[in-house]
Amino acid sequence: DITFEGGALLDPDGKEGVGALLASLMNEGSATQTPAQMEQAIGLLGSGISASVGTEEFTISGTTLSRNLNATVDLLVEILSQPRFVEEDFARVKSATLTQLEGRNANPTAIASNAFNKLLYGEGHRRGTSTLGTADTVEGAVMADLEAYHQAMLGAGARVHIAGAFDEGEAAVSLNKLAALVRSVDVTVPDQPTPDASNAGKVFFIDVPGSKQSVLYIGKLTVPGDHPDVNRLEFANEKLGGGISGDLAQTLRIEKGYTYGAYSRISGGEAIRPFSASSSVRANATAASLEIIRDMLSTHGETYTEDDAETMRSKLIKETTRAYESLGAKRGILRTISKYDRNLDYIERDQRALLEYGPSDVAEMFETWLVEDEMVYVIVGDGATQLEPVRAFAGGEVTVLDIYGDAVE
Repeated sequence: DITFEGGALLDPDGKEGVGALLASLMNEGSATQTPAQMEQAIGLLGSGISASVGTEEFTISGTTLSRNLNATVDLLVEILSQPRFVEEDFARVKSATLTQLEGRNANPTAIASNAFNKLLYGEGHRRGTSTLGTADTVEGAVMADLEAYHQAMLGAGARVHIAGAFDEGEAAVSLNKLAALVRSVDVTVPDQPTPDASNAGKVFFIDVPGSKQSVLYIGKLTVPGDHPDVNRLEFANEKLGGGISGDLAQTLRIEKGYTYGAYSRISGGEAIRPFSASSSVRANATAASLEIIRDMLSTHGETYTEDDAETMRSKLIKETTRAYESLGAKRGILRTISKYDRNLDYIERDQRALLEYGPSDVAEMFETWLVEDEMVYVIVGDGATQLEPVRAFAGGEVTVLDIYGDAVE
């Protein structure tokens, strides 16, 4: 893959979603090949090529038989250097994106996730806005916006990663074709301000009339991706909600039967990373689920034992033994090394550090970064039946939002 710095952060103000539109357009072929022609060319090689955008990066990646590496890279170069800036295709990807956005506005989980990010990062913050943009910004996008984004992206800096069975010299020749597309770094990725945490400790409700389930999102911002506490935070979260064996799932699903799943995670990224715990629970179990989650967040660091630590160490080390077998996972190692400037043996170092983590580390992480009364609570559900129970849970202080995460008068 070739990964460009910036991602959605390079979208111009008022044009959020332009990078995502460009990625969609790149998946439609090139200036010289229609989507059908490009699909056939890729298929004849037994390869796969896709472009995607995240908050911080724009990536175009490929999979190929080793013997077809050079030919596949040639297609990558063609797609990247000569996007299909054709109005007909642009209209189609714009229409598809608007349909996708409309679908998200009818999905309670997407509504909760979007509102949660907006509340954490604040109005207008790029990390609080979907990489797809909004209906208004996508509708207002024109071809010239995509062309300008494309030029800015090529000058924002890039990294190339490859994993597989290949001759190093031949691969270098192929990948240099990709590297040649990148200009000297002359575009600065906009620096977003650090959020002010003005919503810490508040409870928000979004009404979806008639909903049989309530979606819960609870969390707060923690540390940047290069912070020394990142690994300790992830270890601290593992028993809480790192999988089906976590306390959240064991209690809310196995013991209570309120949900099919409940998990928590520390999201990745260079900027301040959010912690979030989420679940979709039976509507009539909304308040009870919130009470359970609040209690777990409040007491997890205090009740964590050495036996818990040993169980989590064993679980994580066993998972690691098979976590890096695929080529995609190996490429992921390279991406982590290059993105965060990690040591080449960072996995081994992390495992050695893991063996030393114990209850005191978990307690410190919860006391420092995962304080319950600093959490933002977002609940999406049936207002007619659930707003009052949520208001009781919150002690009367609940802010009602619309499906776009804006306050309702």
